[in-house]
Amino acid sequence: MRIHQLAGTELAELWSLRPDSSLREEDPANAPAGPAGEGGRPGPVVVLESCWGSTRIERPGPHFAELLRRMTLGPVSPANVLAPFPPVLCEADAAALAPEVTALRANLASVQNCVVRTLALGGTPLLSVVPIAADARFEPCPPPADRPLRAGDRRLSRFALLHSGEHGLHLESPLSQHRVEVHHPAVGWVLGELGGGRDASAAATGRRPLEERAVTLVHAYLAAAGMTTPFDGTAYAEDSDPALTGWTPADLFLHARSRPGRTDADLGMTYPLAGRAPAQPPVKTPDGRAPVLLERPCLTRLRTDDPPFTEVLEERRSTRSFAAQDPSLGQLGELLYRAARVRAVLPPHAGDPTRSWRTRRPYPSAGSSYGLEIYVVAVRCSGLPPGAYHYDPLEHRLEPVHGDPQALADILADARSLAGMDEQPPLLVVLTSRLLRVATQFSSVAYASVLKEVGALQQTFYLVCAAMGMGACALTAGDVGAVARALGVDWLAEPSVGEIVFGLPRTVDASKESNIPPIPGSN
Repeated sequence: MRIHQLAGTELAELWSLRPDSSLREEDPANAPAGPAGEGGRPGPVVVLESCWGSTRIERPGPHFAELLRRMTLGPVSPANVLAPFPPVLCEADAAALAPEVTALRANLASVQNCVVRTLALGGTPLLSVVPIAADARFEPCPPPADRPLRAGDRRLSRFALLHSGEHGLHLESPLSQHRVEVHHPAVGWVLGELGGGRDASAAATGRRPLEERAVTLVHAYLAAAGMTTPFDGTAYAEDSDPALTGWTPADLFLHARSRPGRTDADLGMTYPLAGRAPAQPPVKTPDGRAPVLLERPCLTRLRTDDPPFTEVLEERRSTRSFAAQDPSLGQLGELLYRAARVRAVLPPHAGDPTRSWRTRRPYPSAGSSYGLEIYVVAVRCSGLPPGAYHYDPLEHRLEPVHGDPQALADILADARSLAGMDEQPPLLVVLTSRLLRVATQFSSVAYASVLKEVGALQQTFYLVCAAMGMGACALTAGDVGAVARALGVDWLAEPSVGEIVFGLPRTVDASKESNIPPIPGSN
């Protein structure tokens, strides 16, 4: 059937349960004490199982029980169970509904976090709205007849993302508790119009592949799903919302999709790639180049000679001005040993299908995955020739890296600029991530876990530097492409995720520093 042939076909809403939902009947004799059914016997109980848990439905009416049963099989019109039920519920006058329809509507509302609503034209689905949160609520509301939909009344949210999914195109937004599955290209036309906002061409209306009523209902579905934002007469609502001012779409997606509450995706240590990706070794395999061996400091001496922990915390700060004296290879080795070495190699977690060996190191890592790799770029370090090196935390040694020299110069220039320095830092450490090692263990939170691990390692570096009398400054961001070329890595398989510079700090006049006025409200 061609798109233009859809016009004039009957519009209808189809209802179904999420595919991960199921029904079971509970033996009334085992039901908790409560109001009895006919004849004094306990009433029937239906239990709806879903990813949100179990919902007990006590004494469901015959229409509701039958409709739930049919909804487990796929999309169905409630009118097949209760003839007076309107084909499109949101268009009906609630006050004019028959009592049994009102009751069924209320029943459906009680389980709407498990109900998928599909708008169909004839036998052709246009789009479906799938709840992805336990408290998801979906109540589409078309505009009143005396105020028809106008171009620019709503705009597609700047946070909405359209991508290919398991069931065709998926439209998602971190502001929404639903996912919209687009089944028909005619809906894509409507999305294109919505993307134009107030600048949408009115001329497009005459070429729409859907009749006006269908377009209005698609708009109502998208609005109720939280995929569009209304125009209030001066601006679109989300553009003037102060709570959204600090969020970019990328940041808000990462936040909403890496914590429970606004996603139905698996979260946590679920080993999603078991059987699909090989287990990653706990330490990156060296490439055989002649390594630079590093000294191992005496931990017994450090326990005695180090300053107290509180002093270390109080002395932690970012250093952006380094002394003319070069840090030594011994100091670099001590810093890496104390902050990032492998303390122990551990067997896989019980029940880990990937059988991936783990390590223990001075800084924390989710699931002991430790997917970070450490690269040292030496500019001024006595005993170490200038260049790039990979740190082997198991053998405690540096392995030369031969990447693009110009890219190496570029990342050093970036580091100088980001740190606000007058000259190149003596030492630059670049952190990359073997993301697959983390992704084989975690669903949805792999990259978020990587970023948390970066922060933990950077803070560990800071504290060790404070104890050693060295200076450090973590950088905000580096050029992903330049790092990949400089280190000879694939930016997708091993992306750069953090940078920090080191050196010996210049002497600071403590009396001048103490004269800095305190921040209001701070201690």
